[in-house]
Amino acid sequence: DAFRSALVSCFIGYVGTSVLTLCQDVLARSLHPNTHRITYYAFSRAYSALFSFICVNHWRGGWMLFDFTGTEAGTIAIITGASVVLLMLTKTLRNLSAPPFAIATDRREGYFEVPRAFKYSTQNLGWYLLDCVFSVCVVGTLVVSVWRGHWSL
Repeated sequence: DAFRSALVSCFIGYVGTSVLTLCQDVLARSLHPNTHRITYYAFSRAYSALFSFICVNHWRGGWMLFDFTGTEAGTIAIITGASVVLLMLTKTLRNLSAPPFAIATDRREGYFEVPRAFKYSTQNLGWYLLDCVFSVCVVGTLVVSVWRGHWSL
């Protein structure tokens, strides 16, 4: 069933990205190439493979769910337009210049850093959790919606 497959992909994407986003500070503090080089490189490569799998599921699930809204140009334009407006209102429109549109190379500093909408620190745990979930579930889904809309139009 395509709908169930889309939901499973969304679940993997939302939960996986949220967990890795929540763990970014711990990973950055625990793993550094200057102290444990082999451990860092082994773990960072496994982390990249896992994060890639999770991101593909996030995009796949969102894309497939938006396919259930129909393929009429008017519907797609409304959803895409609303998503762009919401991204502008939340000041996260810059996230549209993400893969596949823009590519950045990895570097050692900030390897485990996942950008968040409001950049709260872990010292304020409640706001940090909301920031992580909002960045993944709301902003991420809006970005998928805009890309899917532009692709379909």
